[in-house]
Amino acid sequence: MHKSTFFLVLVCIMATTHGLSTFHIQVEGSDALVTANLTVSSEEPVNYWEISWIKPTNASIISIKDRHGPIDSYTVNSDTVSIQTNTETPRQRDRITIRMRIPNAVNTHYSPINQLELSLPGFQNENTTVVVNTSHILAGKTPLGFTEYYSDSMFVTQGKGPVSIHLLFANRSPRYKHFFITGEYNLTPADRLYYLPQGITGRKLPYKTLAIAVLPEHQYKQEAWKWSEGTYVGAGLILMPQSVFANNSIPVPIILHEATHAINARVLQWDRSNQSWFDEGVAQYVELLAQRKRNEHVPALFGEPRQFVKNGQRYVLKPRQTPDNLWEYYQNNRQFMHRWHPTQAHIRSFGYAYSELMIRAYVAENSPDSLHTVYEQLAQRKQPVKRPRTSSQLILSVMNFTSQPCFATDKSILIECLNRIQQANYSVPIVASDEQRNQKPKEVIPTTNWTTSEPRIEQKTKQQPLPVDTTTADQTMWQAFVNTIQKLWQQLGLFG
Repeated sequence: MHKSTFFLVLVCIMATTHGLSTFHIQVEGSDALVTANLTVSSEEPVNYWEISWIKPTNASIISIKDRHGPIDSYTVNSDTVSIQTNTETPRQRDRITIRMRIPNAVNTHYSPINQLELSLPGFQNENTTVVVNTSHILAGKTPLGFTEYYSDSMFVTQGKGPVSIHLLFANRSPRYKHFFITGEYNLTPADRLYYLPQGITGRKLPYKTLAIAVLPEHQYKQEAWKWSEGTYVGAGLILMPQSVFANNSIPVPIILHEATHAINARVLQWDRSNQSWFDEGVAQYVELLAQRKRNEHVPALFGEPRQFVKNGQRYVLKPRQTPDNLWEYYQNNRQFMHRWHPTQAHIRSFGYAYSELMIRAYVAENSPDSLHTVYEQLAQRKQPVKRPRTSSQLILSVMNFTSQPCFATDKSILIECLNRIQQANYSVPIVASDEQRNQKPKEVIPTTNWTTSEPRIEQKTKQQPLPVDTTTADQTMWQAFVNTIQKLWQQLGLFG
Protein backbone atom coordinates (compact mmCIF):
# COMPACT_ATOMS: atom_id res chain seq x y z
CA MET A 1 0.00 0.00 0.00
CA HIS A 2 1.32 3.42 -0.90
CA LYS A 3 1.66 5.75 2.07
CA SER A 4 1.62 9.51 1.51
CA THR A 5 3.50 12.04 3.60
CA PHE A 6 2.68 15.71 3.93
CA PHE A 7 4.42 18.95 4.74
CA LEU A 8 3.24 21.40 7.37
CA VAL A 9 2.22 24.87 6.30
CA LEU A 10 3.22 27.47 8.89
CA VAL A 11 2.31 31.15 8.80
CA CYS A 12 3.18 34.09 11.03
CA ILE A 13 3.14 37.83 10.45
CA MET A 14 6.22 39.68 9.07
CA ALA A 15 8.77 37.02 10.06
CA THR A 16 10.75 34.10 8.65
CA THR A 17 9.67 30.93 10.45
CA HIS A 18 11.27 27.58 11.15
CA GLY A 19 9.91 24.35 12.60
CA LEU A 20 11.10 21.23 14.38
CA SER A 21 8.89 18.15 14.65
CA THR A 22 9.26 15.38 17.21
CA PHE A 23 6.84 12.49 17.60
CA HIS A 24 6.58 10.11 20.51
CA ILE A 25 4.51 7.02 19.74
CA GLN A 26 3.40 4.55 22.37
CA VAL A 27 1.80 1.32 21.19
CA GLU A 28 -1.21 0.42 23.37
CA GLY A 29 -2.74 -2.84 22.24
CA SER A 30 -3.78 -2.32 18.62
CA ASP A 31 -3.80 1.48 18.98
CA ALA A 32 -1.03 4.06 18.66
CA LEU A 33 -0.97 6.97 21.11
CA VAL A 34 0.90 9.79 19.36
CA THR A 35 2.27 12.93 20.96
CA ALA A 36 3.51 15.45 18.41
CA ASN A 37 5.71 18.29 19.62
CA LEU A 38 6.09 21.06 17.05
CA THR A 39 8.69 23.63 17.98
CA VAL A 40 8.19 26.78 15.92
CA SER A 41 10.53 29.74 15.85
CA SER A 42 10.97 33.00 13.98
CA GLU A 43 13.77 35.49 13.50
CA GLU A 44 11.54 38.32 14.74
CA PRO A 45 9.11 38.24 17.72
CA VAL A 46 5.49 37.42 16.76
CA ASN A 47 2.21 37.34 18.68
CA TYR A 48 1.08 33.95 17.38
CA TRP A 49 1.60 31.27 14.75
CA GLU A 50 -0.90 29.69 12.42
CA ILE A 51 -0.33 26.10 11.29
CA SER A 52 -2.14 23.89 8.80
CA TRP A 53 -1.33 20.35 9.92
CA ILE A 54 -2.13 17.07 8.15
CA LYS A 55 -3.11 14.59 10.82
CA PRO A 56 -2.31 10.90 10.34
CA THR A 57 -5.04 8.77 8.77
CA ASN A 58 -7.84 7.84 11.21
CA ALA A 59 -6.26 9.86 14.03
CA SER A 60 -8.57 11.48 16.55
CA ILE A 61 -7.36 14.59 18.37
CA ILE A 62 -7.25 14.29 22.16
CA SER A 63 -5.84 17.72 22.98
CA ILE A 64 -3.74 20.59 21.61
CA LYS A 65 -1.77 23.07 23.68
CA ASP A 66 1.16 25.46 23.52
CA ARG A 67 3.44 26.82 26.24
CA HIS A 68 0.68 29.14 27.43
CA GLY A 69 -1.98 26.47 27.90
CA PRO A 70 -4.71 24.62 25.99
CA ILE A 71 -5.54 25.78 22.45
CA ASP A 72 -9.23 25.98 21.68
CA SER A 73 -8.93 27.84 18.39
CA TYR A 74 -8.36 24.95 16.06
CA THR A 75 -10.58 23.39 13.41
CA VAL A 76 -10.56 19.98 11.78
CA ASN A 77 -11.48 19.83 8.11
CA SER A 78 -11.23 16.29 6.73
CA ASP A 79 -7.58 15.32 7.46
CA THR A 80 -6.34 18.89 7.97
CA VAL A 81 -6.07 20.58 11.37
CA SER A 82 -5.80 24.38 11.33
CA ILE A 83 -4.20 25.69 14.51
CA GLN A 84 -3.64 29.19 15.87
CA THR A 85 -1.47 29.43 18.95
CA ASN A 86 -2.56 31.50 21.92
CA THR A 87 -2.09 35.23 21.42
CA GLU A 88 0.42 36.44 23.98
CA THR A 89 3.28 38.88 24.22
CA PRO A 90 5.58 38.73 21.17
CA ARG A 91 8.03 35.82 21.27
CA GLN A 92 10.45 34.10 18.93
CA ARG A 93 9.69 30.49 19.85
CA ASP A 94 6.77 28.37 20.95
CA ARG A 95 5.94 24.73 21.26
CA ILE A 96 2.70 23.13 20.15
CA THR A 97 1.82 19.74 21.59
CA ILE A 98 -0.79 17.62 19.83
CA ARG A 99 -1.98 14.40 21.46
CA MET A 100 -3.98 11.95 19.39
CA ARG A 101 -5.00 8.32 19.21
CA ILE A 102 -4.92 6.18 16.08
CA PRO A 103 -7.20 3.15 16.50
CA ASN A 104 -6.26 -0.20 14.94
CA ALA A 105 -2.88 1.13 13.84
CA VAL A 106 -1.21 -2.24 14.47
CA ASN A 107 -1.56 -4.85 11.73
CA THR A 108 -1.49 -8.40 13.13
CA HIS A 109 -1.90 -10.17 9.78
CA TYR A 110 1.33 -12.13 10.31
CA SER A 111 0.98 -12.53 14.09
CA PRO A 112 3.05 -12.88 16.23
CA ILE A 113 4.81 -10.44 13.88
CA ASN A 114 3.08 -7.07 14.25
CA GLN A 115 3.33 -4.15 11.84
CA LEU A 116 2.90 -0.44 12.55
CA GLU A 117 2.59 1.84 9.51
CA LEU A 118 2.18 5.58 9.94
CA SER A 119 2.64 8.69 7.82
CA LEU A 120 3.60 11.77 9.83
CA PRO A 121 3.81 15.38 8.60
CA GLY A 122 6.89 17.53 8.91
CA PHE A 123 8.28 20.98 8.09
CA GLN A 124 9.96 21.01 4.69
CA ASN A 125 13.77 20.79 4.99
CA GLU A 126 13.50 20.94 8.80
CA ASN A 127 14.45 18.23 11.30
CA THR A 128 12.00 15.50 12.21
CA THR A 129 12.53 12.91 14.95
CA VAL A 130 10.25 9.95 15.68
CA VAL A 131 10.51 7.75 18.78
CA VAL A 132 8.41 4.59 19.05
CA ASN A 133 8.13 2.61 22.27
CA THR A 134 6.91 -0.98 22.19
CA SER A 135 8.29 -4.40 23.06
CA HIS A 136 10.41 -6.80 20.99
CA ILE A 137 11.22 -4.46 18.10
CA LEU A 138 12.58 -6.32 15.07
CA ALA A 139 12.99 -4.13 12.00
CA GLY A 140 11.65 -1.09 10.20
CA LYS A 141 11.60 1.09 7.13
CA THR A 142 11.69 4.87 6.70
CA PRO A 143 12.21 7.09 3.63
CA LEU A 144 15.39 8.08 1.88
CA GLY A 145 17.40 10.47 4.04
CA PHE A 146 16.25 9.10 7.42
CA THR A 147 18.55 7.21 9.79
CA GLU A 148 17.27 4.52 12.13
CA TYR A 149 18.31 3.36 15.61
CA TYR A 150 17.06 0.23 17.34
CA SER A 151 16.89 -1.31 20.78
CA ASP A 152 14.58 -4.04 22.03
CA SER A 153 11.91 -1.55 23.17
CA MET A 154 12.75 1.70 21.34
CA PHE A 155 12.93 2.71 17.69
CA VAL A 156 14.24 6.16 16.72
CA THR A 157 14.41 7.67 13.25
CA GLN A 158 15.75 11.09 12.28
CA GLY A 159 15.69 13.06 9.05
CA LYS A 160 14.13 16.11 7.42
CA GLY A 161 10.53 16.80 6.46
CA PRO A 162 7.63 14.33 6.54
CA VAL A 163 8.22 10.67 7.31
CA SER A 164 6.44 7.38 6.81
CA ILE A 165 7.45 4.53 9.13
CA HIS A 166 6.88 0.81 8.80
CA LEU A 167 7.91 -0.92 12.01
CA LEU A 168 7.94 -4.64 12.81
CA PHE A 169 7.71 -5.89 16.38
CA ALA A 170 6.75 -9.20 17.94
CA ASN A 171 4.69 -10.66 20.77
CA ARG A 172 7.75 -12.43 22.17
CA SER A 173 11.52 -12.14 22.17
CA PRO A 174 13.48 -13.49 19.18
CA ARG A 175 15.10 -16.86 19.86
CA TYR A 176 17.90 -16.20 17.43
CA LYS A 177 20.43 -13.46 16.90
CA HIS A 178 19.51 -12.58 13.32
CA PHE A 179 16.03 -14.04 12.78
CA PHE A 180 12.54 -14.12 14.23
CA ILE A 181 10.23 -16.76 12.78
CA THR A 182 6.58 -17.64 13.24
CA GLY A 183 6.16 -21.25 14.33
CA GLU A 184 8.52 -23.66 16.03
CA TYR A 185 11.39 -23.95 13.56
CA ASN A 186 15.04 -24.38 14.47
CA LEU A 187 16.95 -21.58 12.75
CA THR A 188 20.25 -22.25 14.51
CA PRO A 189 21.84 -23.46 11.22
CA ALA A 190 20.79 -20.23 9.47
CA ASP A 191 22.08 -18.14 12.36
CA ARG A 192 25.45 -19.89 12.20
CA LEU A 193 25.81 -19.23 8.47
CA TYR A 194 24.65 -15.62 8.53
CA TYR A 195 28.29 -14.62 8.10
CA LEU A 196 27.89 -15.61 4.42
CA PRO A 197 25.79 -12.64 3.22
CA GLN A 198 27.67 -10.40 5.62
CA GLY A 199 31.05 -11.61 4.40
CA ILE A 200 30.19 -11.48 0.70
CA THR A 201 28.68 -7.98 0.80
CA GLY A 202 30.79 -6.47 3.59
CA ARG A 203 27.57 -5.16 5.19
CA LYS A 204 26.12 -6.11 8.54
CA LEU A 205 22.45 -6.83 9.10
CA PRO A 206 20.65 -3.52 8.43
CA TYR A 207 17.92 -4.39 10.94
CA LYS A 208 17.96 -5.52 14.51
CA THR A 209 16.33 -8.83 13.52
CA LEU A 210 14.86 -10.13 10.27
CA ALA A 211 11.26 -11.37 10.55
CA ILE A 212 10.13 -14.53 8.76
CA ALA A 213 6.41 -15.28 8.40
CA VAL A 214 5.73 -18.89 7.42
CA LEU A 215 2.43 -19.11 5.53
CA PRO A 216 0.11 -21.88 4.33
CA GLU A 217 0.61 -22.66 0.66
CA HIS A 218 -2.57 -20.99 -0.60
CA GLN A 219 -1.88 -17.81 1.39
CA TYR A 220 1.72 -17.65 0.19
CA LYS A 221 0.63 -17.86 -3.44
CA GLN A 222 -1.78 -14.98 -2.90
CA GLU A 223 0.56 -12.67 -0.99
CA ALA A 224 4.04 -13.49 -2.34
CA TRP A 225 5.75 -14.54 -5.55
CA LYS A 226 3.87 -17.81 -6.03
CA TRP A 227 6.63 -19.49 -8.09
CA SER A 228 9.25 -18.82 -5.40
CA GLU A 229 10.29 -20.47 -2.15
CA GLY A 230 10.76 -17.17 -0.37
CA THR A 231 9.90 -13.50 -0.92
CA TYR A 232 11.50 -10.47 0.69
CA VAL A 233 8.71 -7.89 0.87
CA GLY A 234 10.64 -5.07 2.54
CA ALA A 235 11.01 -3.50 6.00
CA GLY A 236 12.87 -6.60 7.20
CA LEU A 237 9.98 -8.99 6.47
CA ILE A 238 10.40 -12.31 4.62
CA LEU A 239 7.48 -14.52 3.57
CA MET A 240 8.01 -18.27 3.11
CA PRO A 241 5.62 -21.17 2.35
CA GLN A 242 5.21 -24.03 4.82
CA SER A 243 6.22 -26.50 2.11
CA VAL A 244 9.90 -25.53 2.30
CA PHE A 245 9.91 -26.61 5.96
CA ALA A 246 8.38 -30.03 5.25
CA ASN A 247 9.83 -33.11 6.98
CA ASN A 248 11.60 -30.93 9.56
CA SER A 249 13.90 -29.49 6.91
CA ILE A 250 15.28 -26.00 7.35
CA PRO A 251 15.82 -24.16 4.04
CA VAL A 252 18.97 -22.39 5.18
CA PRO A 253 20.20 -21.39 1.67
CA ILE A 254 16.81 -19.84 0.86
CA ILE A 255 16.71 -17.93 4.14
CA LEU A 256 20.19 -16.51 3.50
CA HIS A 257 19.18 -15.67 -0.08
CA GLU A 258 16.31 -13.55 1.25
CA ALA A 259 18.53 -12.04 3.96
CA THR A 260 20.82 -10.86 1.16
CA HIS A 261 17.86 -9.08 -0.42
CA ALA A 262 17.36 -7.25 2.88
CA ILE A 263 20.96 -5.99 2.70
CA ASN A 264 20.58 -5.09 -0.96
CA ALA A 265 17.39 -3.12 -0.33
CA ARG A 266 19.43 -0.79 1.88
CA VAL A 267 22.38 -0.45 -0.45
CA LEU A 268 20.32 -0.02 -3.63
CA GLN A 269 18.25 2.73 -2.03
CA TRP A 270 18.52 4.84 -5.16
CA ASP A 271 17.46 2.13 -7.64
CA ARG A 272 13.81 2.48 -8.65
CA SER A 273 14.27 0.83 -12.04
CA ASN A 274 13.00 -2.67 -11.22
CA GLN A 275 15.96 -4.36 -12.96
CA SER A 276 17.27 -7.14 -10.76
CA TRP A 277 20.36 -8.92 -12.07
CA PHE A 278 22.73 -7.52 -9.41
CA ASP A 279 20.28 -7.99 -6.52
CA GLU A 280 19.35 -11.53 -7.56
CA GLY A 281 22.87 -12.41 -8.67
CA VAL A 282 24.42 -11.71 -5.27
CA ALA A 283 21.52 -13.45 -3.49
CA GLN A 284 21.96 -16.52 -5.73
CA TYR A 285 25.72 -16.47 -5.08
CA VAL A 286 25.15 -16.44 -1.30
CA GLU A 287 22.65 -19.29 -1.71
CA LEU A 288 25.27 -21.30 -3.65
CA LEU A 289 27.87 -20.82 -0.92
CA ALA A 290 25.36 -21.89 1.73
CA GLN A 291 24.60 -25.04 -0.27
CA ARG A 292 28.30 -25.83 -0.52
CA LYS A 293 28.83 -25.22 3.21
CA ARG A 294 26.02 -27.68 3.92
CA ASN A 295 27.40 -30.22 1.43
CA GLU A 296 24.23 -30.06 -0.63
CA HIS A 297 24.23 -31.21 -4.24
CA VAL A 298 24.03 -28.24 -6.59
CA PRO A 299 22.99 -28.36 -10.26
CA ALA A 300 25.32 -26.91 -12.88
CA LEU A 301 24.77 -23.24 -13.74
CA PHE A 302 25.37 -23.41 -17.51
CA GLY A 303 26.55 -26.97 -17.88
CA GLU A 304 25.71 -30.67 -18.11
CA PRO A 305 23.59 -32.98 -15.91
CA ARG A 306 25.24 -34.06 -12.66
CA GLN A 307 24.82 -37.47 -11.04
CA PHE A 308 25.16 -38.49 -7.41
CA VAL A 309 24.31 -41.49 -5.26
CA LYS A 310 22.40 -41.20 -1.99
CA ASN A 311 21.27 -44.13 0.16
CA GLY A 312 22.03 -46.49 -2.69
CA GLN A 313 19.92 -44.52 -5.16
CA ARG A 314 21.33 -42.74 -8.20
CA TYR A 315 20.04 -39.22 -8.85
CA VAL A 316 20.51 -36.88 -11.80
CA LEU A 317 20.48 -33.11 -11.39
CA LYS A 318 19.50 -31.26 -14.53
CA PRO A 319 21.52 -28.10 -15.19
CA ARG A 320 19.79 -24.80 -14.58
CA GLN A 321 20.77 -23.75 -18.11
CA THR A 322 22.98 -25.26 -20.81
CA PRO A 323 25.97 -23.69 -22.56
CA ASP A 324 23.79 -23.58 -25.68
CA ASN A 325 21.38 -21.20 -23.91
CA LEU A 326 24.19 -18.74 -23.18
CA TRP A 327 25.73 -19.16 -26.63
CA GLU A 328 22.39 -18.38 -28.26
CA TYR A 329 21.95 -15.28 -26.06
CA TYR A 330 25.29 -13.91 -27.23
CA GLN A 331 24.97 -14.98 -30.86
CA ASN A 332 21.61 -13.24 -31.18
CA ASN A 333 22.97 -10.13 -29.45
CA ARG A 334 20.23 -10.27 -26.82
CA GLN A 335 20.22 -7.44 -24.26
CA PHE A 336 17.22 -8.16 -22.04
CA MET A 337 19.32 -8.78 -18.90
CA HIS A 338 19.73 -5.01 -18.53
CA ARG A 339 16.01 -4.84 -17.70
CA TRP A 340 15.44 -8.37 -16.38
CA HIS A 341 13.14 -8.96 -13.41
CA PRO A 342 12.01 -12.34 -11.95
CA THR A 343 8.36 -11.59 -12.72
CA GLN A 344 9.16 -12.12 -16.42
CA ALA A 345 8.16 -15.79 -16.52
CA HIS A 346 9.44 -16.64 -20.02
CA ILE A 347 13.03 -15.64 -19.16
CA ARG A 348 12.94 -16.21 -15.40
CA SER A 349 15.12 -19.32 -15.27
CA PHE A 350 17.71 -17.92 -17.67
CA GLY A 351 17.72 -14.61 -15.78
CA TYR A 352 18.46 -16.22 -12.42
CA ALA A 353 21.29 -18.29 -13.92
CA TYR A 354 22.81 -15.37 -15.87
CA SER A 355 22.61 -13.08 -12.81
CA GLU A 356 24.51 -15.60 -10.71
CA LEU A 357 27.05 -16.09 -13.50
CA MET A 358 27.70 -12.35 -13.54
CA ILE A 359 28.57 -12.29 -9.83
CA ARG A 360 30.55 -15.53 -9.81
CA ALA A 361 32.57 -14.39 -12.83
CA TYR A 362 33.26 -11.03 -11.19
CA VAL A 363 34.47 -12.58 -7.92
CA ALA A 364 36.50 -15.22 -9.77
CA GLU A 365 38.30 -12.55 -11.79
CA ASN A 366 38.91 -10.27 -8.81
CA SER A 367 39.00 -11.38 -5.17
CA PRO A 368 36.68 -12.88 -2.53
CA ASP A 369 36.14 -9.45 -0.95
CA SER A 370 35.86 -7.54 -4.24
CA LEU A 371 32.13 -6.92 -3.73
CA HIS A 372 32.86 -4.97 -0.53
CA THR A 373 34.10 -1.98 -2.50
CA VAL A 374 31.19 -2.26 -4.92
CA TYR A 375 28.67 -2.21 -2.08
CA GLU A 376 30.42 0.68 -0.39
CA GLN A 377 30.24 2.80 -3.55
CA LEU A 378 26.65 1.85 -4.37
CA ALA A 379 25.55 2.69 -0.82
CA GLN A 380 26.92 6.21 -1.20
CA ARG A 381 24.69 7.05 -4.15
CA LYS A 382 21.67 9.22 -3.31
CA GLN A 383 20.23 10.32 -6.67
CA PRO A 384 17.33 8.01 -7.67
CA VAL A 385 17.51 6.12 -10.99
CA LYS A 386 14.35 5.01 -12.75
CA ARG A 387 15.54 3.64 -16.12
CA PRO A 388 16.60 -0.05 -16.03
CA ARG A 389 19.47 0.30 -18.51
CA THR A 390 20.81 3.36 -16.69
CA SER A 391 20.75 1.46 -13.40
CA SER A 392 22.42 -1.59 -14.93
CA GLN A 393 25.17 0.44 -16.57
CA LEU A 394 25.79 2.40 -13.39
CA ILE A 395 26.31 -0.82 -11.41
CA LEU A 396 28.58 -2.22 -14.11
CA SER A 397 30.66 0.97 -14.12
CA VAL A 398 31.12 0.70 -10.35
CA MET A 399 32.18 -2.92 -10.79
CA ASN A 400 34.34 -2.01 -13.81
CA PHE A 401 33.03 -5.21 -15.33
CA THR A 402 31.57 -6.48 -18.59
CA SER A 403 27.90 -7.32 -19.01
CA GLN A 404 28.82 -10.43 -21.01
CA PRO A 405 30.68 -12.94 -18.83
CA CYS A 406 32.36 -15.76 -20.77
CA PHE A 407 31.54 -14.09 -24.09
CA ALA A 408 33.47 -15.67 -26.95
CA THR A 409 33.18 -16.10 -30.70
CA ASP A 410 34.37 -19.69 -30.28
CA LYS A 411 31.90 -21.92 -28.46
CA SER A 412 34.62 -24.13 -26.99
CA ILE A 413 36.22 -21.09 -25.34
CA LEU A 414 32.85 -20.12 -23.86
CA ILE A 415 32.46 -23.64 -22.40
CA GLU A 416 35.99 -23.57 -20.96
CA CYS A 417 35.20 -20.27 -19.25
CA LEU A 418 31.95 -21.64 -17.82
CA ASN A 419 33.72 -24.72 -16.47
CA ARG A 420 36.43 -22.61 -14.87
CA ILE A 421 33.88 -20.39 -13.10
CA GLN A 422 31.77 -23.32 -11.92
CA GLN A 423 34.77 -25.21 -10.57
CA ALA A 424 36.18 -22.21 -8.72
CA ASN A 425 36.66 -22.67 -4.98
CA TYR A 426 35.02 -19.49 -3.71
CA SER A 427 36.00 -18.37 -0.23
CA VAL A 428 34.11 -16.06 2.13
CA PRO A 429 35.78 -13.03 3.73
CA ILE A 430 35.13 -12.80 7.45
CA VAL A 431 33.81 -9.40 8.45
CA ALA A 432 35.10 -8.25 11.82
CA SER A 433 32.78 -8.29 14.81
CA ASP A 434 32.39 -5.27 17.05
CA GLU A 435 34.88 -6.75 19.54
CA GLN A 436 37.38 -7.40 16.76
CA ARG A 437 36.80 -3.88 15.50
CA ASN A 438 38.16 -2.46 18.75
CA GLN A 439 41.21 -4.73 18.62
CA LYS A 440 42.03 -4.54 14.89
CA PRO A 441 40.78 -1.27 13.46
CA LYS A 442 42.47 -1.84 10.08
CA GLU A 443 40.38 -4.92 9.23
CA VAL A 444 37.59 -4.62 6.65
CA ILE A 445 34.39 -4.08 8.59
CA PRO A 446 30.84 -3.02 7.64
CA THR A 447 29.78 0.59 7.97
CA THR A 448 26.72 -0.19 10.11
CA ASN A 449 25.88 -2.28 13.14
CA TRP A 450 22.73 -3.70 14.66
CA THR A 451 21.77 -0.47 16.43
CA THR A 452 21.78 1.76 13.38
CA SER A 453 21.25 1.68 9.63
CA GLU A 454 21.96 4.03 6.77
CA PRO A 455 19.14 5.75 4.81
CA ARG A 456 17.67 3.86 1.87
CA ILE A 457 14.67 3.02 -0.38
CA GLU A 458 13.34 -0.14 -0.57
CA GLN A 459 11.88 -2.69 -3.12
CA LYS A 460 8.40 -6.44 -2.84
CA THR A 461 11.09 -29.12 16.65
CA LYS A 462 11.85 -27.19 19.73
CA GLN A 463 14.87 -25.02 19.72
CA GLN A 464 17.16 -23.69 22.39
CA PRO A 465 16.96 -19.92 22.79
CA LEU A 466 19.86 -17.95 21.38
CA PRO A 467 20.20 -14.55 23.05
CA VAL A 468 20.78 -11.49 20.91
CA ASP A 469 24.48 -10.65 21.09
CA THR A 470 24.72 -7.07 22.27
CA THR A 471 28.31 -6.11 22.93
CA THR A 472 29.43 -3.53 25.42
CA ALA A 473 30.32 -1.22 22.55
CA ASP A 474 26.77 -1.49 21.15
CA GLN A 475 25.21 -0.78 24.54
CA THR A 476 27.45 2.21 25.13
CA MET A 477 26.67 3.63 21.70
CA TRP A 478 22.94 3.21 22.19
CA GLN A 479 22.93 4.74 25.68
CA ALA A 480 25.00 7.69 24.51
CA PHE A 481 22.56 8.30 21.68
CA VAL A 482 19.52 8.13 23.99
CA ASN A 483 21.18 10.51 26.46
CA THR A 484 21.92 12.97 23.64
CA ILE A 485 18.31 12.88 22.39
CA GLN A 486 16.92 13.40 25.89
CA LYS A 487 19.29 16.31 26.56
CA LEU A 488 18.31 17.93 23.25
CA TRP A 489 14.61 17.58 24.02
CA GLN A 490 15.09 19.05 27.47
CA GLN A 491 16.93 22.04 26.01
CA LEU A 492 14.11 22.57 23.52
CA GLY A 493 11.49 22.24 26.23
CA LEU A 494 9.91 19.14 24.70
CA PHE A 495 9.26 17.48 28.06
CA GLY A 496 6.62 18.64 30.46
